[in-house]
Amino acid sequence: MSIKFYERWGGVALLGGVACYFFAFLLIVMAPAWVTDATEPYVVEVGSGERVRVPEYTETEAAGRDVYAKQICWHCHSQFVRPVNDENLRWGPVSQAGESMVDRPHLFGTRRIGPDLAREGLRRIDDWHIAHFYDPRYTVPQSVMPSFPWLFQTYHKADAIQALLAEMDTDGDGIVSPKFDRAELWTKAQQDMLKSPDIDAGGVLAPESKQGETEEALKAYVDRYTEKDGSDGLVTDYDARPRSTKDLHNLVVYLQRLGTAIGPWRKPISMDTPIRSTAAPMWGFDEFEFGSFQAFGDDGKPVLDANGQPKREAGVATPLDDGRMPLRARESRVYGVAAANQTDAEREDTRFLVEEYAARMAKWRQLNPTWDDRLTRGKQLYDRYCVGCHGEEGRGNGPGAQFMLTRPRDFTVAKYRYRSTQAGNLPLDGDLFRSLWQGLPGSTMPSWRELPEEHIWLLVDYVKHFQETVNGEAKPFNDESLRLAIPAMPPMAYEQADELFARGKAVYVAMKCNNCHGTTGRADGPGWNGTTKDNGGLVRPRDFAKRSEHDQPELRMRGGATPRDIYRTVFTGLDGTGMPSSQIDFETGWKAADALERLEKEGGSPEAIAAAKQTARVKLYSVLGEDLPGVIREEQDGSVAEYLTSLKRTVIFGRRGTFGDDWALVWYVYRLMYGDDAEWPVSFSEDD
Repeated sequence: MSIKFYERWGGVALLGGVACYFFAFLLIVMAPAWVTDATEPYVVEVGSGERVRVPEYTETEAAGRDVYAKQICWHCHSQFVRPVNDENLRWGPVSQAGESMVDRPHLFGTRRIGPDLAREGLRRIDDWHIAHFYDPRYTVPQSVMPSFPWLFQTYHKADAIQALLAEMDTDGDGIVSPKFDRAELWTKAQQDMLKSPDIDAGGVLAPESKQGETEEALKAYVDRYTEKDGSDGLVTDYDARPRSTKDLHNLVVYLQRLGTAIGPWRKPISMDTPIRSTAAPMWGFDEFEFGSFQAFGDDGKPVLDANGQPKREAGVATPLDDGRMPLRARESRVYGVAAANQTDAEREDTRFLVEEYAARMAKWRQLNPTWDDRLTRGKQLYDRYCVGCHGEEGRGNGPGAQFMLTRPRDFTVAKYRYRSTQAGNLPLDGDLFRSLWQGLPGSTMPSWRELPEEHIWLLVDYVKHFQETVNGEAKPFNDESLRLAIPAMPPMAYEQADELFARGKAVYVAMKCNNCHGTTGRADGPGWNGTTKDNGGLVRPRDFAKRSEHDQPELRMRGGATPRDIYRTVFTGLDGTGMPSSQIDFETGWKAADALERLEKEGGSPEAIAAAKQTARVKLYSVLGEDLPGVIREEQDGSVAEYLTSLKRTVIFGRRGTFGDDWALVWYVYRLMYGDDAEWPVSFSEDD
């Protein structure tokens, strides 16, 4: 080849290409080998700043990494957070060289058709990943990721369980209705249990005197259906789900490892309950009421009086007359054997309820165009983001629910755990907004904070519209009068921590929190009987203690992990679980103290005063025994009522805070979660 060739454009391009390839090879392949030492896989922990060694992959993690490579996941997912363009705000801390020292070959990837997975570990629970691999649209409706059905195996009893659900699921929520655990389900089990001593030779149900024994036999039958030791006695669609193969199990374990070598960097997001400023409420009851109501003409428009003002009429009115949205009657939704066994009269009643609701809802939408628009837009968002888990009817029975041991919430029963309102009441709109914005750590419910604020409010409105009445009764959402007033979080000097911890432990024991959660917060208390059920499964006490050095219990605290979040949970309780509202106990104590003070002023007998005093003490600050003397202090100056009131309201003197027993209890739980290194969010030393 003549030298003149390199003086032409083709030769210049060839030389330039070779040079570019050489420098790219030098920079991408050779330089990392020169500047890193494969025998020293160290990283700097985020937070502590300590230099720690990256552990080798376990056998399971290594096997999962092989599955990741064989399934060509690296083609669409990268594993490298670059130090440019604020990537750390989207994906997490920038990747460190030491993290990849245990990788051979590297799986950095070059494309981001799917999200970067460098920090995927502990972001979501295993159930979410399993549902996502079976059909990504179950969890991310807009996903373009393919399904991986070959990573699953069909459960050999799935058809039998599905047939059982089709018959016994009377609510359409994917759960065998509990009332059938003692009736039709028993009849269905007879042929399978003829050898049971509780059934006679003809397969006839045992006499009433043996019902206790037959319940145990029935539970054994359900256990055999689900092949789960210690089954909760209910059959759900989770029991019929496709089973994960070993490859899928290993793959999920590998994904949960990614990005965790740099320490517990992931922190849950948290926000206070926002106060919604909105127009008239959309809610109503299906009860008829008497009073003065807005009048409407036949054309559906408001009737005006002589002064041009909206005319109001006295008499009996339905929710439509004052603009409130009608609610669907729960009795109108009947499925399975319950629907098949309806009499003609019952079937007609059900049909009437369905048609009546549809007519009233259509009329309400016509009269409320603003709300009609909001619900229409809310449905579009719900179908895009939520329907895969919560289902079209909001019953927590979406196709992805079958993979989730902790079932998605059934919105129709309007039983919400995480609220700012007192136990037994519906949440504020802001509570629903908070759950959507920050998600529920430790569950399959992700955070939707990337959505515009108005979109989250639209979802709040649409979720509320699923609520059903039971026998015509329902409670209202967004009753601000029920909001728990969280007192200001007092500042704390470091020197106060140990004393406050001991005091909080005393309150914790006095209020019998240890009965379920255990004294150290490991959910090993003697009081949990293993029978509390909600949403299709057993509800265990929360284990909020640290399990290891790098454990992050705050990622399992669904109601939030800040002191204010803990305060809200403790003093409102969790409906549908065994967690009561401690606020009720405190208020009972204050009332008992007031009664004692009145008795003292009225000159009651010494016996009556002593009994009232003991009642006040037991209700709020019990005598705990010799092991914790004086931690919950006796009243000294002033009455019992004054002392109990001081526990309710925290009084701050200058820069030093006086903690009531409410905040002492919160500090005890907070410190159990974070260990001895826990720092009160607002703190200062004596020298500051």
